Amino acid sequence: MRRFHEITLDELGHQSALDVEIEFVFRAGEPELRFPFDHQFPGSPPEAELIRLSVLTWGNGGEYRKRGDSWIWNDLDRIAEEIITNNWEDSHREDCISDAVERENER
Repeated sequence: MRRFHEITLDELGHQSALDVEIEFVFRAGEPELRFPFDHQFPGSPPEAELIRLSVLTWGNGGEYRKRGDSWIWNDLDRIAEEIITNNWEDSHREDCISDAVERENER
């Protein structure tokens, strides 16, 4: 199931920040199942697979710019993609999973 998650990246320094929309595929985990006679299915954890991302706004020293047609947005997308993919397994993946699970539980 495709999901979206928004984050703010502050790793740029110089009072810059990027608000980024992450599109990902979410697969809910399967619970562990136990059967008689010592048979069991171990289950699986929930998963999130990064599909694409897009910078929505760029903040620079208190000034915020919304996405436009300028060439800079493609470069900002590449910068955000590098930061997110480098930290995907450590943090951003878990943030996306937590957000998706929370939304599933709201249903």
